[in-house]
Amino acid sequence: IQASRKGLLLQSWKEHFNSGVWKELISETGIDIYKYTGKLSANESVPWDVIRTDHERAYFAAELRAAYEASATTDCRDGCVSDCGACSGKATTVIKKHISQPAAEKFQVRQTVSHEPYHAVGLYEKTDAARFIPHRDMTRLIERAFRTAAVKLCYSQGFSAHADMSFTYPLSLGMTGLAERMTVVLGGPLPSGIIEKVNSALPDGVRLTKLTQVRKRISLEPLITDAEYRFELGSLFAKAQSALDEFMKSSDCNVSVRSKSGDKMTNIRPMVKSVTSADTAVIAVLSLRQAAFMRSSDFMKHALKLTDEEILTIKTERTTFLPAM
Repeated sequence: IQASRKGLLLQSWKEHFNSGVWKELISETGIDIYKYTGKLSANESVPWDVIRTDHERAYFAAELRAAYEASATTDCRDGCVSDCGACSGKATTVIKKHISQPAAEKFQVRQTVSHEPYHAVGLYEKTDAARFIPHRDMTRLIERAFRTAAVKLCYSQGFSAHADMSFTYPLSLGMTGLAERMTVVLGGPLPSGIIEKVNSALPDGVRLTKLTQVRKRISLEPLITDAEYRFELGSLFAKAQSALDEFMKSSDCNVSVRSKSGDKMTNIRPMVKSVTSADTAVIAVLSLRQAAFMRSSDFMKHALKLTDEEILTIKTERTTFLPAM
């Protein structure tokens, strides 16, 4: 938030990167960047420990020593002689042991499911500790958690294969959700205790709450009509409540919102199905069945009359999709 207030936008683009302002901001916040960017000892905890086994950690330490010694590790695709754990079963991984086969097939690392795949739908939570994990990283860590739990996943075909998972209406960065929906295609039936095993491999703030096997692939978005959001407004509650009262009394509010064909002028008043308040929070049910998609930020900007800077300070949580699953 402080970075955006200082105009640090599009910082991954070389022509926009401003190292001077970043250094100034880091100095103001008192963050020790060398703690995060400096050299780590072999025994020090690292962020990815939550998705790795102790056996893998020991293997990586040995590989690091081999790298310093300029010693090569034998390629295991033609016969495993290393001890990473993938072939022995000591570590869970999607890479299978390769046996002699034609060169054209040699680099196929994921087996094709020879029978009809199994389908499952699930619910998961993304709470405060994980609110700043981007959606793409969320999909990766959930996939890794399934793999760590020894769940057989189905993958897309092609050079850059990815797990056959889908996530409905992904959360914007900074938002939390209590009943996010997902589908996953499996190479076998759901094993017992799957939710506990997956959750043990997930970081704080992400938790699988439900996983149900279904007979066929389901597209979840057509089944959803609305979503309920909770906006924690704090000191901005009185200002926002006054603006919201005026908005709800009006019959229309034409603003530019996002649609599948681009931004367009839309009457967003019918998209707000209901609003209630609790303490200093506003709870709103927003429609997802209109021609244009109303974002939670659109509601805060046009119904609550908050500025872009004020919106950045609001904790927004999607409590559920409707109808409930």
